Amino acid sequence: MRLTRIRAADFRNLAFADVATDAPRVFLLGDNGQGKTNLLEAAGLVSAFRSFRTTEIGPLIRAGATEARLRIELTADDDEVRRIAVRTVGRDWDDRADEVAAALAPWSE
Repeated sequence: MRLTRIRAADFRNLAFADVATDAPRVFLLGDNGQGKTNLLEAAGLVSAFRSFRTTEIGPLIRAGATEARLRIELTADDDEVRRIAVRTVGRDWDDRADEVAAALAPWSE
């Protein structure tokens, strides 16, 4: 499987990011503090349900926001696309597919 897209809303310092990663090589370039590591953390968090930087949910929600939303798209060798989405609910992650899908419906493509 290949990671082909990362979407994040109100995650750390990212108000919204939608990054296509379906290429042989993907480079994240930018000044310090622009969110490059946050995108990597988002991809890891959705796939493993844990951050490599913290055990707390609070710091993952962008200042002034009430929740964070993340979605990754994975493409299998047979080109089937799978989407995994999570959002924060209070101080925990909500990974219930139907409710998360409804909450993320405006992002759907």
